[in-house]
Amino acid sequence: MAISAPPTPPQQARTRRAALAVGTFLLWTLFVWGGRIRNALGDPELDDGGRTGPLLLSVSFVVPSVVLVVAVIVAQRRRRSLAPAASALLRVLVAWTTVLWLFRAGDIVLTSDEGVAFVVVHVVLAVVSIALGAWAVAEDRRARSGAASAAVAPSR
Repeated sequence: MAISAPPTPPQQARTRRAALAVGTFLLWTLFVWGGRIRNALGDPELDDGGRTGPLLLSVSFVVPSVVLVVAVIVAQRRRRSLAPAASALLRVLVAWTTVLWLFRAGDIVLTSDEGVAFVVVHVVLAVVSIALGAWAVAEDRRARSGAASAAVAPSR
């Protein structure tokens, strides 16, 4: 059984960079999908049934983001990288973000009747969301690989 050694300064730096990357992605995600919730609730053209889809889609991003914000805070207080389950949830959220935005941005660019500003805004949302997600996963992997190499076998 391996015992986790106290984090070294380079490991602490990797953990802080990962927390910054993951936190930035999560705050961006909450900003984007919180805005979508606000828009859906405030749209007078949507009836209650028309709000259900956008709200459920938004919740599918907001709930895991909130869970991960708590996980990042806990990990930072312990000066550790994300727990394996939180890291897996992050990868799932980033994959979901990427798939959704690739399809949604493609659909908006190819079929939208909205103006150019609407299209540009949504393409920017897509690009920033995917880029921040990739950064978050890369930094989380880097921090976790550094933490794994720090585990030492107990002395006999």
